[in-house]
Amino acid sequence: MCSSSEFSQLASCGQLQGNFLICQVQVHVANEMISPRSEDNTAMQLNMGEGKSSVIMPISVAKLADGKQLVRVVVPKALTTQMFQILVDRLSGLTNRQIYYIPFSRSLSVGPVHVAALQTLMSECVRKRGIMVVQPDHVLSLKLVTVEKQLFSDKELQNWLHSHARDILDESDEILHVRYQLVYTIGSQQPMEGFPERWTTAQQVLAAVRKHARPLRTSFKEGIEYESGRPGSFPHIRILQSDAAEALISQIARDAINGLLPNFNFQQLNSCLRDAILSFLTEKDAPLSTSKIVEEYAQRSMLWGGLLLLCGLLATDILLFAFRDQRWRVDYGLAPECTMLAVPYRAKDVPAPKAEFGHPDVVIVLTCLSYYYEGLTEEQLKISFQLLLKQDDPSVDYNLWVRDCHSVPSSLRNSTAINLKSSEQWTTLLVPLFSHNHATVDFFLLRVVFPKEAKEFPSKLACSGWDLAEKKGRLVTGFSGTNDGQYLLPLHITQRDPDHQRGTNAKVLSYLLQPENNYYLCTTHENGKRRTTAEFLEILVAQQPEIRVLLDVGAQMLDLQNHKLAEAWLATSTYTSAAIYFNEDDELTVLTRDSSMQLLLSSLLAQQLNQCVIYLNDAHTRGTDIKFPIGFHAAVTLGPKVTKDRLAQGCMRMRKLGHGHSLMFFAPLEIDRRIRSVAGKGPGDVINTIDILHWTIRETCDDVQQRAPHWAQQGTDHQTRYNAWYKFCTGVLTPEQLSTQWLQPEAKSLVELYAPHDASRPTVFTVPEIRERCISLGITSLREAGMDEEQEREIIHEVQHEREVERPPRASPAKHSVSNRVSSFVKTGVIPSESTVFHLIFTTLGHTSAAANESQVWTRWVLATEDFCRTTTPSKGDALSKMDEFLRPVQWILSSQTAGRRVLVILSPHEVDQLLPSIRKSEHVHLHLYTPRTAKSMKPSDNLDLYNIPAVSSDWTLPRALMSQLNVFAGQLYLSDHAAYIRLCQILCVYAPDLQDEEVMVIECDGFIAPEHRRGSRSGPAQHTFRYTPLPFVKVLLGLRRKGMPFGQTHMGKILNGRLLTERDFESAETGSDVRLIPMFDFFWWLIIWVA
Repeated sequence: MCSSSEFSQLASCGQLQGNFLICQVQVHVANEMISPRSEDNTAMQLNMGEGKSSVIMPISVAKLADGKQLVRVVVPKALTTQMFQILVDRLSGLTNRQIYYIPFSRSLSVGPVHVAALQTLMSECVRKRGIMVVQPDHVLSLKLVTVEKQLFSDKELQNWLHSHARDILDESDEILHVRYQLVYTIGSQQPMEGFPERWTTAQQVLAAVRKHARPLRTSFKEGIEYESGRPGSFPHIRILQSDAAEALISQIARDAINGLLPNFNFQQLNSCLRDAILSFLTEKDAPLSTSKIVEEYAQRSMLWGGLLLLCGLLATDILLFAFRDQRWRVDYGLAPECTMLAVPYRAKDVPAPKAEFGHPDVVIVLTCLSYYYEGLTEEQLKISFQLLLKQDDPSVDYNLWVRDCHSVPSSLRNSTAINLKSSEQWTTLLVPLFSHNHATVDFFLLRVVFPKEAKEFPSKLACSGWDLAEKKGRLVTGFSGTNDGQYLLPLHITQRDPDHQRGTNAKVLSYLLQPENNYYLCTTHENGKRRTTAEFLEILVAQQPEIRVLLDVGAQMLDLQNHKLAEAWLATSTYTSAAIYFNEDDELTVLTRDSSMQLLLSSLLAQQLNQCVIYLNDAHTRGTDIKFPIGFHAAVTLGPKVTKDRLAQGCMRMRKLGHGHSLMFFAPLEIDRRIRSVAGKGPGDVINTIDILHWTIRETCDDVQQRAPHWAQQGTDHQTRYNAWYKFCTGVLTPEQLSTQWLQPEAKSLVELYAPHDASRPTVFTVPEIRERCISLGITSLREAGMDEEQEREIIHEVQHEREVERPPRASPAKHSVSNRVSSFVKTGVIPSESTVFHLIFTTLGHTSAAANESQVWTRWVLATEDFCRTTTPSKGDALSKMDEFLRPVQWILSSQTAGRRVLVILSPHEVDQLLPSIRKSEHVHLHLYTPRTAKSMKPSDNLDLYNIPAVSSDWTLPRALMSQLNVFAGQLYLSDHAAYIRLCQILCVYAPDLQDEEVMVIECDGFIAPEHRRGSRSGPAQHTFRYTPLPFVKVLLGLRRKGMPFGQTHMGKILNGRLLTERDFESAETGSDVRLIPMFDFFWWLIIWVA
């Protein structure tokens, strides 16, 4: 370590280089950063605006960079460029220090050579006494890549970093925040369990919210916020009180029980079972006996998954979380450049970089709401119309679009009137009428967004702030402008503020409590309606003294973008020359009255702020430093989740607060009620600044308690990783064992998420220090932490599942090959005995979500070749992956007659291409072109007579049972006739109209008939029929074949939902009119084969 005289020289050089004068307080903090008195990892507080980044950081890292340790400045991504520039300005001149920046992520191709290059660069940085600027995800990515790719050479680099890295964390409260987590997903993407009902159920529940919210508002005027939009659109709804939420959830549950949600049919249940289901769906703490009744009835059927999902949406407060705790464009919204799903927002219109909500049903609900409120873009709307018009009967869905949209003219109420080539109709009618239409948005979500995006990964590797603050060979120190997050810091770092800084919080509060800041106004209309931004600005300009600064801490200016708000403020105000705001590139911009725009840095008005009004949106009420003139008066908005830290950070943008700057507070009715409740004041009492501070302190406490369970889980996970890494470094664990211990399940089943569990489930409080911290925070039991038996189904939605995600690389396609045994089959028509290249079709699904439990029941006479089954090459880490995304469609089938039995073998297109000459010459096999019937207008191909090579004889026949099972495997949605329907029901052991004359029998909720209850055509040898319902398996298989597209209204969809088909369901198919022989894609294949 360099001497004090050398430190003085470094400080002097820094002051000369940066043209500033360091004060004594900054020297004390710098010394504490360099060498904490606690001799342990330390975080400390320094008041906002006192030179943490610009003064203390440069002189601290300059001294620490002594040629023996690697000094790393860890900064949030948003501040990386600024910090790098500050260090260059302060240290690259007279101090003669090099500043290094070496970004690292999963996207880089890393091998032993690259690891060696990294080691060389870092060693050079140490030798030259340089400083490295890094982001948290750079540090954690290097660690995760080591485990994921099992780089033995990287182990040495990690050990070197563990003993040589000396980290300083700027804005440590942000870097170590409990919400920060870096996740590497492992394996191949797979559909969510229960798709597509996973999202159709959510949409049906949201439609019920729309139906009930408005009537309930008359009973709960203060409990529900309801704002109607365009005709046919989804209204803006917020739930503000728990009694209103309970009433809404009860109404939706009763809708489900009464059959008003299309995905559920409880009509055949007795009243006792219906009451049990109602309790299961609405009560968080439903009696265990009630849960057992529901579980025993539905567990082995498809109904169980649907009930668990509905329970998750209603009883575990996912719906309430979306409508109460989350605000569109503030807490969540869309980020089209990253994903089509909703993502977390850090502030108004500021998506969190690379972050996502990890809980699947939270994602689905918030995605629906995002599109409902934002509407479809013209491109998305055009895609919707194109998909609509391609359907067999567009009028079915189009009637839903126009049903609630009364403004649609009569001339446009029929789908035949749509003309996408007419630009006039498109611009003046279709876009205005349907871009926000509820049914149209649902259509787009069902057919485009969710089938493509609603996927999950089987496993993950994760790191958090605990990994950044863990004990190492050298200390970790950090600082920020607040210490409110000290209770949720990782255990290995402690908040220790210097004595002279312990009054920082009190000093800030004393500034806020000055008499000139004791002004407050509730902005809501007397009838409870929220004011628009334009109306709010009219209130603003009427205040005396005049308000020149708007600090939108509560994110209340939602209906106008920053530029539009600046325009509106200028139009409303008569005493200003220009408005200053942050543009879309986060640059301070000046807008003058003649509508000209210029960056503040290059504007003359930068020195004439007294002629301007300034708007800081909530994203910039932290970290922004503007030298406002003395006498400026600022408006501060309040909103949900405004903690004491957020309020203090926003108010302290007025650097002379208490010494020439002043504030006035504004809040909507929702927050006004909360403040009065905390302060114990009535509607007519005056709200003072002290009352606002009491409320923000309560919000801070609530925030800490809400996040504490996740903090405990992160700590427990880190302990597991830390112990495994230590054993790996000491040779106890192999690289493979290390990966296994670090690997965590990512995809969770509906049972894991929502089913009641036994109290014997282990708790996260396995680390004594974590348990003690939770007790000190008032979380004295598992129940309070949301982890016990009765709370098991509750989800810590936002904090638990918001994380940064790094995706794995794309899958590699498998190389095609034609087996000699397949060639032999073409020549002889005989399947070689004990061959490994021919597989029973339903056993080929073993590596998918549709793995069959009783595959031996299905036919042994429909096979698939190895080349057909193999589509991708597994890579390292893919052992737990499923092949859901890579199922090959069934298109080419070879048939032969072996030992008096017809055998079908499914080939890949490559095999057909290679074997076609042999097939033409063969006397033992026939090649059939096949396509599953996925639309009513398609001609059935159940006879395999679309096209044959060579031609078959006139008496050629095919066993119907084989064809029925092939159709199921291929994903057929429409059956050829009523007889085919009865035949399929017999195979699946499902009730059908052919049993109506039988005696009364026991039928399960999905229509399945257990072996002991079968009679008539359903009776038979037990070993040849299903013991348990195969319908869940078939439903998953069809979902995979359909790529998540809904199929509930098809023949197969109705069968799987327990509904009976009649002769009328097959009339349109049997008329033979206006049918398509094969899809266009298959037609081209047919043409190619014909030419060949």
